[in-house]
Amino acid sequence: MIDKSSNRGEGPTPAAIREAVVDAAMCGLRRRRTPSRKNPLYVPPTPADAAWTHVYGTARAFVEWATDANINLATTGLRERDDSQASNIRAVRDCANIFRALVEQIDAQ
Repeated sequence: MIDKSSNRGEGPTPAAIREAVVDAAMCGLRRRRTPSRKNPLYVPPTPADAAWTHVYGTARAFVEWATDANINLATTGLRERDDSQASNIRAVRDCANIFRALVEQIDAQ
């Protein structure tokens, strides 16, 4: 409507400006729906699924890292430290105990 009046050399009327502003505002409020790119078959993991994924993911990552060379580096690094490593050693032992208990539960099933 504004374009027609400006083509004739006249300025737009206040009503035409108001209508253009309202139309622009309404277009902004109306969300244009784009097609969803989400997989329609996706089912989010349950808390139990997520926990198991975390456990085996952590185990796999450690197994991949734990080459003889990396284990030797880690134990050498432990010996070279000047500060107390008691809490870190306790954490490694706790981890080993937790994994041992988990393996026992898995084997019992």
